[in-house]
Amino acid sequence: MPSALPPLPNSILSDFRTSSLQSNSALLSSVFATYNLTPLYSFFIQNNPSNTIPYHNHYHARCIGLNSLEGYAHTTPQPQSSEIRILLAAALFHDYNHSGGQFPDSVNIHQAVAGLNEANQATSALSTQEFNEAAACIQSTQYPHIYKPQSFLQAILCDADYMQPFEEDLESLRHQFLGLKQELDYSKLLYSPESPVLSIEEFVAKLCEFYRSHSWHTEWAQLKAHTLNWPQRINRLAQVLTHQP
Repeated sequence: MPSALPPLPNSILSDFRTSSLQSNSALLSSVFATYNLTPLYSFFIQNNPSNTIPYHNHYHARCIGLNSLEGYAHTTPQPQSSEIRILLAAALFHDYNHSGGQFPDSVNIHQAVAGLNEANQATSALSTQEFNEAAACIQSTQYPHIYKPQSFLQAILCDADYMQPFEEDLESLRHQFLGLKQELDYSKLLYSPESPVLSIEEFVAKLCEFYRSHSWHTEWAQLKAHTLNWPQRINRLAQVLTHQP
């Protein structure tokens, strides 16, 4: 690991203030390269057991990484390389080896931190302090939430984790949230086999209620939700999932 890392380039700051972040994987990859984290990214791509599960997959991790960096770019007047590295690592690995509904989220979080540790042992990408802070960020995303974010990096990551409905591509939006239903159905069949799984209408109603009751942690997320009309985004999600025009 180099002794000195570059500051966040203004060009990247500009990109993360203007880009359509949900789909810009090339931009995310370039930031990992800029901050000497390509080995960590490669480990994730090659080894994550949950890369292709229905919802908590590589696509979701990429979206959360992009939105986290957008949040950082909007809220940090003097970017610090170490903070970017912590946020990148935490966002990418926050659902590493996710069970897809087989286990409660406390287990998923434990597996995510273990995965980051394994990746760091293999790559030496993060310092001990960076790893510890990234692990704490991952732990802050556990659902149901057991405590409020304890740092602004944790707050950014927690907010980014709720931004999947901002996806502009409607087919991707539909595919991802039908994947979430698959994971929830799997969990219900495992833990409550006597009760039927939710119909698509019941799922959409609960999903919309969940998102409508959500409270953002950062001013950045509050502004984004206002600017992009969060209530309309929730209605659009319901329409996409139920095939309404």
